Amino acid sequence: MARRQQLRPGARRRGLRRRRPGFLHAERHRGRAQAQVVPAGNPRRAGGRLAAGSGQVPGLDRGPGRGGPGALGVAGRGHPAPARRHPLAVGPGAAGAPRLLPEPGRSPPARRTPGGAGGRSAAQRGGHGGGHPLDRRRPGHRGPRIAAFRWGVLGAADIADKALLPAMRAAAGSEPLAIASRSPQRAQALASRHGVPRVHATYDHLLADPDIDGVYLPLTNDAHRPWTLRALAAGKHVLCEKPLALNSAEAEEMAAAAGAAGRLLMEAFMYRFHPQMRMLASSLGGRSVRHVHATFGFHLRDPENYRARSELGGGALYDVGCYCIDVARWLLGEPDQVRAFAHRGAVDMTTTALLHFPSGATASVWASMESPEHQALEVVTDQEVTRVEKPFTSMKPVNPYQVMVEEFTQAAQAGGPSPLPPAWSIANLRVLELASGG
Repeated sequence: MARRQQLRPGARRRGLRRRRPGFLHAERHRGRAQAQVVPAGNPRRAGGRLAAGSGQVPGLDRGPGRGGPGALGVAGRGHPAPARRHPLAVGPGAAGAPRLLPEPGRSPPARRTPGGAGGRSAAQRGGHGGGHPLDRRRPGHRGPRIAAFRWGVLGAADIADKALLPAMRAAAGSEPLAIASRSPQRAQALASRHGVPRVHATYDHLLADPDIDGVYLPLTNDAHRPWTLRALAAGKHVLCEKPLALNSAEAEEMAAAAGAAGRLLMEAFMYRFHPQMRMLASSLGGRSVRHVHATFGFHLRDPENYRARSELGGGALYDVGCYCIDVARWLLGEPDQVRAFAHRGAVDMTTTALLHFPSGATASVWASMESPEHQALEVVTDQEVTRVEKPFTSMKPVNPYQVMVEEFTQAAQAGGPSPLPPAWSIANLRVLELASGG
């Protein structure tokens, strides 16, 4: 409308050519609500949405499904603007600075154009209004909404079924697109349960899918290195289950491959994304931590489970002890001495380790696959003792898997660094090697 006025100011209408933004007169149309042009940055557009009947701009609304970002719809009388959903608050990365999760994105419903077709009209689809140069988006302006990050899942593991596929479905900007498994029936069952549209016959077929941006790899520990390297060579980002590899040398090779491919590689330590753990870590700044005690135990009843097989990288230390050592390093830094004791069968069924740090602080870790289910974290400082129940698998008040998926996808799409760099995982594996006697 404003451009037409600039080109042909009518005899009966006030010309808009010489008027500053913000001083445009309200334009009326017989039988329709009044609308007013409000420039970007004007406080009357605060929050990106104006409520109808608020006394600011009657009938103006930027609700979802009204043309997408940047489109203004005029609500008819008696049709209030939709209420804004409150985003989910997550723990601060630094004390006193809460982080907000983006609201899970949804595709807006199709609008019908004057010609009756769904979506935008031909003129709108080009992103430049009626096609005149004045309407074209100039460099630096906000572009179209970024497409969802499309996931492929290598393997139909329980953790994918119970945790990661639901997180991918719930996470903002994320879409589970494909799955592959050695068991086609199991892959098809997971795909049907989680709305995954594609099932590939093999892992290699999934990696060859050009529509997949990144893969989640929940395979047995011995398969992490080879399939991560293949995925990176195929141009995919990789979120790999813990532990990242069987040893630090393998992890270094994987990290180098990710750097050469220009793709993200991250170990799926989801507990690091839980707000209670982030708040704990940030709250210890300036305090003298004397001791950290971390335990994680459960009862492994299936002797054929991969955790009980040494050739597959099993054992209590690598399965759950990796959490305990990781949290000790997170809170205390890198240890300078490591001593450990293990109760062994085919693999270590229970491992106890004592870590000493240059500051004089210590940490004790206990990992077991022959105990009742138990996990706890205790942090002793010079001022107080803090205890955390279920430090590694808590799903309240937020789902740490969803936060992890969102932060990983955001970093991949923005070309930023991994939220949990491979260098951290390599250092954790070095301590695991010392604790295992490797």
